[in-house]
Amino acid sequence: ASQAAFLGHFAEKDPYETAESIQTLEQNLKGTGRPVEFFTYPGTGHWFFEQDRPDAYNSAAAQLAWDRTRTFLQKQLM
Repeated sequence: ASQAAFLGHFAEKDPYETAESIQTLEQNLKGTGRPVEFFTYPGTGHWFFEQDRPDAYNSAAAQLAWDRTRTFLQKQLM
């Protein structure tokens, strides 16, 4: 059985991941009984975290995702 905790960051407007597929994944992971935290960032598209993609980069969303990742890791690794 998995001992993992799961964190997901998703763009609101991502042609590669639909809202339905994200919800399905989240529910499937929650079914494992392990911790799951998923976040969707409004107004963002795929590559919103990539500074070298100025057409998609969203600094506010990227910073929030990074802050949430650090908090998640601190909580899970302590």
